[in-house]
Amino acid sequence: MNELETRSFAKTFNLPEKCLENRIGCTWGRGNQFTIYPRSQTVSQAPLTTENKLLSIHREILLFHPILRRLVNESNGTFLAIQKAAEAAKSSDNHVEFLKLSRQYRSIIRVCIESLQEASQKTTDGIEKNNLLAYVTIFYSIECIWHLCEILHVDNIPGDIVLPFLLEWVRFHFPCHEQTAARLLEACERGSEDHEDYWDTVIGMIVQGRVYGSISTGEFTVTWKHWQAECRAKLISRVFTTQPQLELILKRVTCTSVTNRLRESLILDYGCLLTEHNSLWPVGLSYLVICGGEGQRRAELMLERLPLHSEAKAMRVLCEARKHGLLGVVKYCDFHRLYKNREFKKAADLLVSLITSKIAPDYFWDTLLLDALPLLECDSVVLSAAGTCAVMQCLERRSAALQADSAALLRLALARNLARAALAETMDTPE
Repeated sequence: MNELETRSFAKTFNLPEKCLENRIGCTWGRGNQFTIYPRSQTVSQAPLTTENKLLSIHREILLFHPILRRLVNESNGTFLAIQKAAEAAKSSDNHVEFLKLSRQYRSIIRVCIESLQEASQKTTDGIEKNNLLAYVTIFYSIECIWHLCEILHVDNIPGDIVLPFLLEWVRFHFPCHEQTAARLLEACERGSEDHEDYWDTVIGMIVQGRVYGSISTGEFTVTWKHWQAECRAKLISRVFTTQPQLELILKRVTCTSVTNRLRESLILDYGCLLTEHNSLWPVGLSYLVICGGEGQRRAELMLERLPLHSEAKAMRVLCEARKHGLLGVVKYCDFHRLYKNREFKKAADLLVSLITSKIAPDYFWDTLLLDALPLLECDSVVLSAAGTCAVMQCLERRSAALQADSAALLRLALARNLARAALAETMDTPE
């Protein structure tokens, strides 16, 4: 996409507050949102004469609509059931279960479509009505494509005779030509060919394979199987090794390639999107944790940045972290619990364990190191000499993660604590 095309997709918004008309600053928040604030052009000790405003900007997420949130929650149960079915399929044929779950997915989507249609009929807001009808179109298209993929890739069709099932799919999703043909036949009028819809209907029926004799199911099946066998033979003999793009296309059309990377990428994006919502974040977490190391890292990042407005929210985060095996988050939450309960010695030992285990992501090292400061300043020694040395070594390796003044303050506190700890350990040693 060139610069001109990029500009054509750009949107311009007028900031609503006068204090944001001149110089502004911006900082990214959680997910796809950022905050704009007024920024002075000069550094001044005098108080600002204009009113300060913070403007939070975020995109509207379709799935966060109340009706669609129900879809997200209900489909999550099916998704988790599929993960269990996939594990079972490693040791036995689980095809029937996959087909059942695929149809369950489509059923959930159809219920959502019905709810959207009902809501569009009840609302008196024109904009909301148009939005709801647009959602209906989107999810109808999703269900339609899903049904087709189910026929081609999930359902175990006897003899691989797929044509009758494709015709049934066409009849179900595109009934307009059949309905018009039924009306014309019911009228049984002479000159029906002069009806304005006659030829469109005939052509539509032919294209859909709805005219007896126009398509031979047996011939189609034989030709399709022959073509697939020929493609597989060429793949096995590595005819297209020098043409990787063509080889990839053949693998996909002959169903010999599973696009795991694409699947994982889509699941990661979907999971990250859901974590932006205040009530859907546990659902998003369940998608992230099945995506290997990358999913685990994103899940930990999401949990550590969740705003904790209450003790109940903190306990919920801890519960979800334990449930999905996010050890770094669990240990960090345990550290804060111990510190809050004034169990400083245990808190110090756990913090040292977190630092030396190197399980924390890079962005979190500054937080871990600065968490050591109040423990170093306790009235009694809670961080041992060995633990202090471990934190010192980590600080030297990770000093770039801290601001210069914070790093200097931490070095001073560590040096003082090392002297205190060494003296205390010497006095405790029996002669």
